[in-house]
Amino acid sequence: MLDGGSMDSPETVRFPVFGDLHLGFDEESWEKAAGALEDAISLGPDLLAFMGDVVDLDPQHWRLFGQLQEINPGLPFRVTRGNADFLAGGDEAWLRQVGHPIRSVLDVGRVRLLTVGAQSEDHELPLGEGFGEWLAQAAAARPEATVVVLCHAPLKDTTFWSCDNTESGCLAELLAPDNPPYHLYLAQSDEMLQAVERSPNIRLFLTGHVHNDHRMVCDHGYPPIIERDGVVHMVTANLGGWRDIGVDRQEYRWIDIDHTRIRARVRNFVGATWVPELEETFPLRAS
Repeated sequence: MLDGGSMDSPETVRFPVFGDLHLGFDEESWEKAAGALEDAISLGPDLLAFMGDVVDLDPQHWRLFGQLQEINPGLPFRVTRGNADFLAGGDEAWLRQVGHPIRSVLDVGRVRLLTVGAQSEDHELPLGEGFGEWLAQAAAARPEATVVVLCHAPLKDTTFWSCDNTESGCLAELLAPDNPPYHLYLAQSDEMLQAVERSPNIRLFLTGHVHNDHRMVCDHGYPPIIERDGVVHMVTANLGGWRDIGVDRQEYRWIDIDHTRIRARVRNFVGATWVPELEETFPLRAS
């Protein structure tokens, strides 16, 4: 069964995308998450999107996510479950604290958000049985919609660090000797790719997981944003947790979708300013 959401029809659907918050990792993680959310709400979004790993490994940290939602004035939101979220209490804690299934549908006007989440704590992220068929059916149920997929980890060989870094040592020089690179892509990338290929109205695939800074390119040449076979794959920088590479984490993404295009911007919430050199625009697929 598909669970729905708002069918209101704003001319442009506008929403922030928050990367891995890792609430509980340290005090700074909370401060950045709260600061980013407050800034985004001041801009009047239609919904909120969280790209997983919202809490850091321990069930006790879900109370911080609850406190974060107290800032939310009642906007619909979706969270794609990350590996750290799974480790923080599994399904029971997730349903109690987040309140929507790990596979869910949210409709806001012309946009349909499809959320799929982690089924274990593995960094090479599994999505469980049947997710590909579920995704394709959910996209096909609204063929006129622009479909956005929220998934914690990227498809293999798309965006930053979605490569075979274990085998190649991609960016190993940035890590401590006791922390070698490990796979950060979807374990079932082939199944996800097949589902996306079956769904011509899927235009945007949003992820987190790899702790990019909206600028870095890995040794394989994979950037934060890549367009492939009609789908824009886009990673959003983490706000909490490990952040010892790239620029300081003071940014989130902002997406505008109207009847002709997707506009992706980066917002510095500390300065309450946009980062114009990181703005990109993509036309919608022809119907």
